Amino acid sequence: MLLDVLTLGLSAGLSFDASLELYCRRYDTDLSKTMRGTLQLWRIGVKSRAEALEEMARELDVPAMTRFVATVSEALAFGTPLAETLERQAQVIREEQRAQMEEEVEKVPVKMFIPLGTLIVPAMLLAILGPLLGPALGLA
Repeated sequence: MLLDVLTLGLSAGLSFDASLELYCRRYDTDLSKTMRGTLQLWRIGVKSRAEALEEMARELDVPAMTRFVATVSEALAFGTPLAETLERQAQVIREEQRAQMEEEVEKVPVKMFIPLGTLIVPAMLLAILGPLLGPALGLA
């Protein structure tokens, strides 16, 4: 969500700071609160933008955030178009999330073998074979 809001803001002509402030004002999440604090650090001059973002990435310890900080720092330092870069990064993150979800979905059938083998199959065998074995064993 962060990357999408920043990309839209940058595409609309806002600066990186204004786009980040827009995200922080619109959303009330832990990430937006952390970003708000980071934004304040470089606005009041305690740290440079790159230092504040890098410190935030270290505190969060999320690989996607570390990549985001590196991308933003490089783009702002070298003057490359940030909106396009963030759009590509958002696409990569979406593909990673999709791959993780597909991996989890592939694990579900394996996880279902335990309840199937321990609960459902024995109950079905008793339900099917019980009436047949009763007369055969002379219990009926």
